[in-house]
Amino acid sequence: MGPLDMHTNRIRLVLLVVLLGLGIVAGQALSRARTTDDRREADLQARFADAQQVLDPTTPLVSLVQTKSEFWERWWDRVEPEDRPFCDELRARLELYLDLMQAEYADAAEIYTSGRLPEGLSETARALRVQARQRLGPEIEETLAGFDTLRNTAYRVSPEHGGLDPDLRDLTLENHQLRTWLPEARSLVIRLTEPPDSQTER
Repeated sequence: MGPLDMHTNRIRLVLLVVLLGLGIVAGQALSRARTTDDRREADLQARFADAQQVLDPTTPLVSLVQTKSEFWERWWDRVEPEDRPFCDELRARLELYLDLMQAEYADAAEIYTSGRLPEGLSETARALRVQARQRLGPEIEETLAGFDTLRNTAYRVSPEHGGLDPDLRDLTLENHQLRTWLPEARSLVIRLTEPPDSQTER
């Protein structure tokens, strides 16, 4: 092997080491990015679950939260208000959840009034379920199962099947109550995703 061949081999070896080094660095960077994304998604799902407990039309928590400073202190300990992309994504998910709830209760009220259980969902509820499964994670399946139960209950207690029974649920009334509650809930979603210093009161 001549001097030229030895020099060429050394160059190739150096290039190989450099490429391997770049590959390792790139791999570590990609791994860190994936870890960060996974952690961010886990935080989003956790905060969504926290807010979901508050955004419940069957409990008085929405009204209580408006005036309880302890709740807000705990909330902003877990949510970084300066992280606007995080807060914006959380708001979008919570608004989607409220839209879904509105559509599902409207379907249930229609079933209750008509006494008929359609084979499928309304177009609005169907489209929102697709979005929910895409954006809200696998945990949303429990909520969707609850909405399926609501539909079946609406059919079972419908006045069309034996007259109005005051001891049974009235899904028309519940749908009306939900629609009355929704503006307050949507205002609360804004408060949950805006920096405290941008709100007039806390």
